[in-house]
Amino acid sequence: MTLEGLKFNIQIYSEQTPSKGPPLTPAKYMDQSYLKEALKQLAAK
Repeated sequence: MTLEGLKFNIQIYSEQTPSKGPPLTPAKYMDQSYLKEALKQLAAK
């Protein structure tokens, strides 16, 4: 899933489900620890 796809899914979910809290953000649902680790390993080579 891309960031744009995630934003689109959150937008649709927000339109369908009334939220009482702050707007949802993609950062809440993205785990970039795998990307950071992969970049670290690539830099070490």
